[in-house]
Amino acid sequence: MNYLLTKKEKFKLVFDNGKDTVDRARVFTGKQNNITYLVLSMLNEKGKKVGYLEAISAKETPLLTSRLGGVFQYYNDYLQYRKDKAANFSYLDFIKETDDQFYKENNNLK
Repeated sequence: MNYLLTKKEKFKLVFDNGKDTVDRARVFTGKQNNITYLVLSMLNEKGKKVGYLEAISAKETPLLTSRLGGVFQYYNDYLQYRKDKAANFSYLDFIKETDDQFYKENNNLK
């Protein structure tokens, strides 16, 4: 996780939902390799941080879409909404435009 967060020249955090004390979903995009990274972190029963990472090529649209449920659903909603928008329409733009308080309260991007 630290690698993805600190290597800003390689990865862009495009979705951050949840809190570190419960499930937290993050989506990164690779700036050079066009890969989407889905990261889910949580606390296990002993209070230790655990999680998983999936790396999916942008060309694998059906696979990516199939993984965007549960805690990643807000990001999937954004991708569906963005289809009629400009290429640079971000998740933050989506939150502002939809004016949905639930999305705003659960978003960690600034």
